[in-house]
Amino acid sequence: MSFDGRSSEMATVDVLVVGAGPVGITAAIALAEKGVHVRIVDSNLAPVILTKASGTQARTLEQLPERVVAAMQAGSVTALMARVWENTDQGKAAVLSIDMRGRTDTFEGVLAQEQWRTEKVLSEYFETLPGVRGRMKIERGTKLVSFEADDLGVTCELDTPAGKQMLACGWLLAADGGRSTIRKALGLSFDGETMDENFLALHATFDGLGECCWSDGIHTTEVGLSKGSGMAPGLFFSMPMPEDSPRAQLLIVDLDEAQSASFLTGEADSHGRPLLRPPRDDEVPEIARVRGFGTSELRVVPGSVKWCTGFKVNSRLVEHYRSDRVFLCGDACHCHSPLGGQGMNMGMQDALNLAWKLAMVVRGQARIDGPLLDTYEAERRGTDERICRAIERAAHGAASRNPLVFFIRGSLQRLAGMLPALHGTAVRAVAMQIHSYRDCALSREHWERPPAFPPLPVSRIFPAGGYRRRQNLYRWVGHRIRAGDRLPNFDLPGAQQGLPARRLYPYNHGWMLLLCEGYAHENADLARNLSSVKILSAAELNALGKEIKSHSRGVIETVVTLPASHPALEVLGVQAQCLMLVRPDSHVALRSEPARLGSVLRYLESAVGVKGLSWDRAGCPPSSPRFDYLPVVVWASVAAAAVAIQLRRWPR
Repeated sequence: MSFDGRSSEMATVDVLVVGAGPVGITAAIALAEKGVHVRIVDSNLAPVILTKASGTQARTLEQLPERVVAAMQAGSVTALMARVWENTDQGKAAVLSIDMRGRTDTFEGVLAQEQWRTEKVLSEYFETLPGVRGRMKIERGTKLVSFEADDLGVTCELDTPAGKQMLACGWLLAADGGRSTIRKALGLSFDGETMDENFLALHATFDGLGECCWSDGIHTTEVGLSKGSGMAPGLFFSMPMPEDSPRAQLLIVDLDEAQSASFLTGEADSHGRPLLRPPRDDEVPEIARVRGFGTSELRVVPGSVKWCTGFKVNSRLVEHYRSDRVFLCGDACHCHSPLGGQGMNMGMQDALNLAWKLAMVVRGQARIDGPLLDTYEAERRGTDERICRAIERAAHGAASRNPLVFFIRGSLQRLAGMLPALHGTAVRAVAMQIHSYRDCALSREHWERPPAFPPLPVSRIFPAGGYRRRQNLYRWVGHRIRAGDRLPNFDLPGAQQGLPARRLYPYNHGWMLLLCEGYAHENADLARNLSSVKILSAAELNALGKEIKSHSRGVIETVVTLPASHPALEVLGVQAQCLMLVRPDSHVALRSEPARLGSVLRYLESAVGVKGLSWDRAGCPPSSPRFDYLPVVVWASVAAAAVAIQLRRWPR
């Protein structure tokens, strides 16, 4: 890449990623795999060996390269059970147990390992990728000193081990953490709150765990809530760790103002908040033991402590995720309580959402002034905000020492324990599989409805609203996958498509065109009411898919056709013949019923900004509004007429 107006001696790159944590490396991998020339720099001379963010959720694993997932699984443990304990003067009891096995359609439970191990796996994979100028590498000990963005790109000043360097990049991606210097340089506000409670964390190996952390041979993650006096009121949270399993745990406890007194140093931080001294190795387990963690014999195995620290919890969200050619992701955008294990996953999904969009623009597939890049903030900030607010409310509820809150909280947890039907939804929420982009600009649906006149065949309206009423119900309240939703997992018809027999996830299909044959009776209904529609066989649908792919200017990478006999049609909520265009992050971009070449190419041109598409525009009618009022009007008129006739018959 070259940039007009910049020195010819200046180094150039498509994208500069600042920050080599899990989020930054994930972004660099996703960009490099799509042919983008990327550099990633980090001010630390070596990786920081800290436990920190330790849980990787199913939705994140679904989108990572298979080799990365396999390496992470080999060095981790998986928590398959979640339990909530209540500790009172009457004793300790498990008030809620959720078995996470079989609740998701891809990876079960929470994959647990230290953050530095996750970074190691990602960095090792990244450095095996072929780069534009040799093998990729993370440039450590390199600091971004300053940057200046204009219409042509971003000029950056780097402080490297070899000295100062000027770099011209097309785009700058800030993954430099909660204290992001790039966010501060852009002047973006980072509004939110700091919780009153202080938190202590300890990663060590324990003796005397008893029934905690291990249930019927599977790892569990534990939350304990207690009341009493002294150090008793409060919570503990534990997550299994890989070494010395199952005795190795990451243990977190909270302290209210009175409980924090013995940890105060008498000094204040830059915000005027009291500073706490680092806890001793024996203090954290002693507090947790009083709250019901482990047995009375609980102790830390000497020499096993890997991390011990105190911290405050912030809940904050940046006002914008983009400023012209500069993007923010991960902790530079948002932070919140570690309870629930969402933070690192949110950041990695920020990176994965942005990477494919940025790659399309860098490679010239999508217009630089088109709508695609603007959808990053709209999609991710909305999702991140909902997650942050939910965790903020949950954290305040868990940290409350109010006796009434303790009673209500425990009652609700017991009630949830008696309603196992809710457990699947809860597990999928923590696994981050329920989030959708339905209301965002990239999510569109193409529907066609019969003309109002002539009203033939009469099945369009009769009986009881006919086809148009049934279509309304299916579109509005029917069980189906909608544009913006995550595509569920299913078996790909490998033999039919020349693909190896495998499941859909981990997802590495790029833009995928999914064509569904639909059921015969539904197809007959569709053809009867839409005269311009020709029902295609599975083989004809596959040929249509290949034709659409050939017209997409290299955007669509994979075509999959599901025959009427395929069980995935029920999972997808398919009735009549249709197609779905699936994004590189496995969210449905477009759902079109009927299946038309023009609906796909029109979507790519208008929603994504793909350049140079051509097709018979007259061959695809415009999409109809979502709700069809004609059946309502017709049958309201019929009902009104019937009432009027009946009233005329009544004696006066």
